[in-house]
Amino acid sequence: MGGFPGVPQSNATFSGHVDYHPNFTAVFWDVRQLVPGDEIDIYLLDGTPIRYVVQWSKWIGDEENFGGYAAKTGEEALTIVTCTGTFDSATRNYSNRLVVRAVRFW
Repeated sequence: MGGFPGVPQSNATFSGHVDYHPNFTAVFWDVRQLVPGDEIDIYLLDGTPIRYVVQWSKWIGDEENFGGYAAKTGEEALTIVTCTGTFDSATRNYSNRLVVRAVRFW
């Protein structure tokens, strides 16, 4: 499963918080603004940039297994997963997850 940016036929998968409820933005705060055609640049440790172009984004249930989204896709891909939907302060959990898929741009 998965992969690393810049590796052919891999699916580099990143997940992170959208916020720290209720008042602080986190690493994936702006991910919900991504639309098909947007570009995402990932920089490797040596500074080499890898560019991806967003194909799609979708909401899934917070209990849905997103392992299939992290699996290899047959092309070099990037998958981002973060929280979205309604925040439940009792459970400290969002109702959904946002999954964004992008593919390598040559």
